[in-house]
Amino acid sequence: MFNHGFFALFLILAFGLGSVLLVFGVVARSAFGVRPPKPKQFTIKDFRALIPDAKTQAKALELVDMFIKKFNIIAPQSLQRQEWLDAVKELVSLDSIDTDKAAEIRERLISKNPNLQNDITQLVGNALKNKKS
Repeated sequence: MFNHGFFALFLILAFGLGSVLLVFGVVARSAFGVRPPKPKQFTIKDFRALIPDAKTQAKALELVDMFIKKFNIIAPQSLQRQEWLDAVKELVSLDSIDTDKAAEIRERLISKNPNLQNDITQLVGNALKNKKS
């Protein structure tokens, strides 16, 4: 029907235009397109997963500082209020946290959350009372 040269020329043209389009697409995508995903926000649940790993006093104090820095203030009506209180209880219940440090944690949290004073005081008191000796 047609000469084989016609098909060869058509194939070369198609390959050339396709490769130009491919290169243009890669350049355009790298210049304008994909943004890196947002890092996952560190939550109280993530923090609570770190608490059992604190076997030494240095690691426990590091976790206390991290908690005070990231989760210092919580609204009394917050949906995460109970989880926040549970994190405080687990943190104070660590064997490497002594009574003086637990009292300091309690006072720092009460100063930032005066609406939760009774809850924090009871929680820390019960945690210290039930702490393994």
